[in-house]
Amino acid sequence: MTVTDSQRSLIQQRLAGARRAAARAATHTTIPAGDPGTPAPLSPAQARLWFMHQLEPSSAAYHVTATVRLAGPLDVAALTAAIRDLATRHHVLRSRFADHDGAPVAVIGAAQDVPVEVAGSVEAFRQRPFRLDEEPPLRALISRTGPDEHLLLLVVHHIAFDAWSVDLALHELAGLYAARVAGRPLPVAPAVQYADYARWQAGRETSAADLDWWVERLRGLAPVLDLPTDRPRPAVAGAGAGQVPVSVPAALTARVAELAAACGATPFMVLLTAWQALLARVCGTDDVPVGVPAAGRHHPDVEKMIGCFIGTLVLRTDCSGDPTGRELLVRARETAIDALAHAETPFERIVERLQPERNLATTPIFQVLLNVLEQPATPPRFPHLAAHDVELPIRTTKYDLNLGLSRVDDGYRGSLVYRTDLFDEETARRLAGWYLALLAGLTAEPGRPVGDLPLEPGVRPGPAGPRVTYCLDVPLHELISRHAAGTPDAPAVLAADGRLTYAELDRRAAVVAARLRSAGVRPQEPVAVLTERGISLPVAMLGVLKAGAAYLPIDPGYPDGRVAEILAAAGARFVLTEAAFAGRVPGALVVAGITGEPAAPVRVPMDHLAYVIFTSGSTGRPKGVAVEHRQITHYLHAVADRIGRHASYALVSTHAADLGMTNLFGALSTGGVVHLVDRETATDPEAFAAYLAVHPVDAMKLVPSHLELLAAHGDLAALLPRRLLVLAGEPCPWELIERVERVRPDLDVQVHYGPTETTVSVLGCDVRAVPADRRHGTVPIGRPLPNVDCVVTDPAGRPVPAGCRASCASAAPASPAATCTGATSGSPAAGTAPATGSASTRTAWCRSSAGSTTR
Repeated sequence: MTVTDSQRSLIQQRLAGARRAAARAATHTTIPAGDPGTPAPLSPAQARLWFMHQLEPSSAAYHVTATVRLAGPLDVAALTAAIRDLATRHHVLRSRFADHDGAPVAVIGAAQDVPVEVAGSVEAFRQRPFRLDEEPPLRALISRTGPDEHLLLLVVHHIAFDAWSVDLALHELAGLYAARVAGRPLPVAPAVQYADYARWQAGRETSAADLDWWVERLRGLAPVLDLPTDRPRPAVAGAGAGQVPVSVPAALTARVAELAAACGATPFMVLLTAWQALLARVCGTDDVPVGVPAAGRHHPDVEKMIGCFIGTLVLRTDCSGDPTGRELLVRARETAIDALAHAETPFERIVERLQPERNLATTPIFQVLLNVLEQPATPPRFPHLAAHDVELPIRTTKYDLNLGLSRVDDGYRGSLVYRTDLFDEETARRLAGWYLALLAGLTAEPGRPVGDLPLEPGVRPGPAGPRVTYCLDVPLHELISRHAAGTPDAPAVLAADGRLTYAELDRRAAVVAARLRSAGVRPQEPVAVLTERGISLPVAMLGVLKAGAAYLPIDPGYPDGRVAEILAAAGARFVLTEAAFAGRVPGALVVAGITGEPAAPVRVPMDHLAYVIFTSGSTGRPKGVAVEHRQITHYLHAVADRIGRHASYALVSTHAADLGMTNLFGALSTGGVVHLVDRETATDPEAFAAYLAVHPVDAMKLVPSHLELLAAHGDLAALLPRRLLVLAGEPCPWELIERVERVRPDLDVQVHYGPTETTVSVLGCDVRAVPADRRHGTVPIGRPLPNVDCVVTDPAGRPVPAGCRASCASAAPASPAATCTGATSGSPAAGTAPATGSASTRTAWCRSSAGSTTR
């Protein structure tokens, strides 16, 4: 998109017109001087700050500091007098703010009440809270830092001061000091004071049209911008802050100016565009509100007045549609121009009308700030002294993130300030680096979609599992048959309705396979298995595999409608079941009733289907996911490496979900024993504990909510396996992990993650490796299994760095075992993978009415 000269001229006219309109609206009356002896109402901005002070009287988050280093022969007495002269001239600096008949008012005090200290800790001085109802909102520290060198620190509560006031106060203080040193008369105090402005503003009507515009503009905002924080948002926001430097070099600053000129915008608008584009990407949202400080000094009578005039413009830019950098800049430009045209509306009035959800955890409407100062401040001139600005580290903040940039000779310089209760310094540095990278990309290639702009050189492919060479030429059922040949009498299955050795399991399954083949089952054809957790279950599943078909597990607890839907979607012509359920599906084969000679083994290629399993449908309509032999065997090899071989497993949840594959085939493929715990026992804490007391198992995998339910009504220690507990299938709260650790500190506990499309799990988190300060919310999804690479992508499938929220992800085995597509990601924790994905090349399976296969 290009901007013509006429369009650029029109934009500039609109921008200038917006400013003139705001100025005209504010200057149609003169601010009258009032009686200084009468308590004055607070301005809307002051009232909000007074209210916040009542909630957090000990907070230093609203302290404004002015700091200057003075080199030379300083007259401390003259400077002390000049500081109080400053308070004499500006009544707001010597006022108290108290409750009067249920409303806060400002009461002018004496300038001599302003404390001026000549020694003390700078940090303690600036952090010391104000008692606004008892003392003035200004205090000063004059600290000797060396021979003929002093540090002057003014600390003022925001209720009486703003950023504009800092420069005014220091320059005026320099003039007052010069008058004191020279013995000249002091300048006359201004006739109109901040209290007069507050009275004048209270008597004016807020433009209804402007207020309506803001309400409509900000309607429907999410309560909180979902930033990728390192810690959950606490119930009460902390005020502690950290900061990392941000520097825009001269060459990049020149490109910012060039792009702004080409699009009829300002450099600020370009900086805003990059900031909002970054926030959109790291938060995974298209709706990005950013607060921008506005001077709020529309009236000429207040341009030189010290006080709290600062306002806030909320710039809400729509980042949807994957716009190019130039297109997004145009949107940000329009947003800024429109906001300037309605800039006189107090932010407090907007909040009152919108009535957002209020809490102590966050600021309303917006949580991220951008502050750009295009005009660098000039240092004050004290006689016989050299004055130098001093930047003290920022210790407190009201906002989650605050990007502040100031124009300097060789570019922009500033910092990214962050809440330390939400972010680590490493994360803030990463965000600052991404901002500069995105700004560079935006200005270099404005015609490129912002989603394509790199956040860092060569996005890392993501965490990778260890490289292990597995034998992937033996299909699943042959892994089990080998144990039947080598250890025929070893126990394989233990259930409420019987026991099976490996030889018995293998032979019965071969008989089922012969029956299916004689009935005409085709290779890879889905065969439904509708059984409870008894010995018929592994016999049927293994029999289907031996027939060269793919088993389709169905939980008999499903309603008839869903059973029929699954059978129809999969095109299943054959159903294996138990006598109790034979009437539910006409023509079903009862496993226990199948007799005859076992089928001879057939060679099944590794790329043939092993099973088709239907998802729960929690994220939409249930779909069938098809998994090949090479994928499930790769997974079982990886699980065996992580969990161990020849172990006993307890299957305590439905076999119709991929969760059960680990328990069932994790045992049988490695020569272990699978305990098929029936539904009643698995959900009764006392019965399950009694079972484990008689039949202790090495490993168990179940969903966290199942374990929580059992633990809520039983003895948790008695409900756990001997060696390994794996929790999967849903987010796992750290509270559950810590309860398990308290009763069984010796137990190996892991949390695995992977949607159905990933052939069960592809990542696992060893909870012992997560330090205590990272244990908040839910357990991270962990590190990849062997031969698995994880990549976080955005919705368009583009890789993004760790730390971004993204709505799509993928995880792929690096070996030829499989290729993958993916589904979900989240904010990573230290040492963990940020995403998961699929280990199946076939992400959907259904059969049409004509019998053709679609994927």
